[in-house]
Amino acid sequence: ALPQQVIQQAGRIEEKACREQQAGQLFKAMLWKGHYQQQLTPDSLFPDMARMERWCAEEKDEVNQALLHSMLATRYALYLRATSYQIDQRTELLPEETPQDIRTWSRGLFLATIERHLQASLSHPERLMQVRAADYQPLVIQQDASAWYGHDLYHLLARQALALYSQIGDLWRLGSSNRSQAKIDSLYAEMQTRYSQVGQRTACLMVTIEQLRAHTEVSMERLDSLMTTYADEPLCA
Repeated sequence: ALPQQVIQQAGRIEEKACREQQAGQLFKAMLWKGHYQQQLTPDSLFPDMARMERWCAEEKDEVNQALLHSMLATRYALYLRATSYQIDQRTELLPEETPQDIRTWSRGLFLATIERHLQASLSHPERLMQVRAADYQPLVIQQDASAWYGHDLYHLLARQALALYSQIGDLWRLGSSNRSQAKIDSLYAEMQTRYSQVGQRTACLMVTIEQLRAHTEVSMERLDSLMTTYADEPLCA
């Protein structure tokens, strides 16, 4: 379909989702509409982001707001990655100097904004752990591994945050090279704590496995310890 046709169809889905209060459909339609609108008029990204920021600030539902924070972080990260060369030609600004027009933002402002939104997306973990990802389809896609986490929304947003921290790691300035890894390690530890508190041992094991996968070298002693600790879990059978 042509971009204009997709935009019109997404607009109709967006209106219907608003009437029926289908958050997943609404968010999905909004993202598709913004994506194709940007193809037609690239500058439309900027008012679209401003609209999402206002919506996020005004949203009362904690889950919807968490999703908006995650989507905003993702879009800022994609834009920063795609235009990093042009952005690096700008004068570095301090967070307190943030102008409204993101076309004037420096790299540091983008990174600070991405980090702020990622932290906010996970600021209500107890609530997110109670919500099933299926309630927000088709915006979120459940994968097979999601079952080990009880198909909750928390792990999906946490994994998105982990992915973004990894993707933007090389964009932090010299002297902050370990900042991204520190954020990743801290989030893994937070996930371990949250799932341990509610007795979800399988989820704790999966978090540990995913963290180990991110390291190039894992000692046999570490693997043996893991197998002993979770010997009663089907994944270690």
